[in-house]
Amino acid sequence: MEAKYREEGHTYFVECNGKEIILPSVTQLMRTTGVIPQSDFEIPARYAELGTEVHAMTELVDKGMFYPEFCSEEALLYVLQYQSFLEENDIEILESEQIIFNEELLYAGRLDRLMRINGPEYIIDIKTGGKYRWHIRQLTAYQKARGNYRIADLYLGKWEYELIIQEPVQGIVEAMSVCYWDAHPQAYKQLRKEQEK
Repeated sequence: MEAKYREEGHTYFVECNGKEIILPSVTQLMRTTGVIPQSDFEIPARYAELGTEVHAMTELVDKGMFYPEFCSEEALLYVLQYQSFLEENDIEILESEQIIFNEELLYAGRLDRLMRINGPEYIIDIKTGGKYRWHIRQLTAYQKARGNYRIADLYLGKWEYELIIQEPVQGIVEAMSVCYWDAHPQAYKQLRKEQEK
């Protein structure tokens, strides 16, 4: 089975017998199981748009296609911190914005970067907002789907960056998957049947 992504509705899915079965994203797993408190997602649209812009601009930086005039003055401050992170460390970008799919626990997502940082390889999630407890759960889910890499959050601020290396949370992703699919038994049965073929 292969997970596919549709931009409209930000939907991950697999095709089974000509039908699409929706897969939960990592964020949906965390939201539906209460791992992300509702209050953590009550973000003003302006900040969500800033985060999206910064992510897009850092991708251009990685590709060597970034020009400051491409982005807003506010986003530029964060992008400059990303550039500082790249310049102050020995970095090799191995993958960028890759779809991940955990066929055992049946969820999908998109990791920001897989990077070699000063030697070791890390799954990196880029953040432009505050630090929340669920960030480590998100990274743990990416690691469960992508492989046993180290995990870290890269927090970009206007005036500094901070790389925080995390330790995965044991058992949390399995618990979230069980809770999610318990509420979607029909789709779960179809996916398992497809896997048995």
